[in-house]
Amino acid sequence: MTLELCQWKQSFYVETQPEMQLGTLIFSDVTFYKTEPQLFDLDSSEILAVDLLPSEGEDERIKLVLNGLDDVIVLNIQSSEVEWREIKTEDGQ
Repeated sequence: MTLELCQWKQSFYVETQPEMQLGTLIFSDVTFYKTEPQLFDLDSSEILAVDLLPSEGEDERIKLVLNGLDDVIVLNIQSSEVEWREIKTEDGQ
């Protein structure tokens, strides 16, 4: 899942850092996936909440609540690992 995060909205933001950060969330060995609604567009969706949910076994389950273009989007994903990979832009940020 490719995301562009607004760093400048974070409490830990330092003005010398780029305001935006582009990256990809990579979920490995997904064992559960549910979205509400089933079909949605992630274009310009704002992240409202991120919660870690209880799950069985070694996997972890994450719940993302997004403000979609027309409604609220809820993503539930359970996987063995989640990795964030920053994508460098042409200007090196």
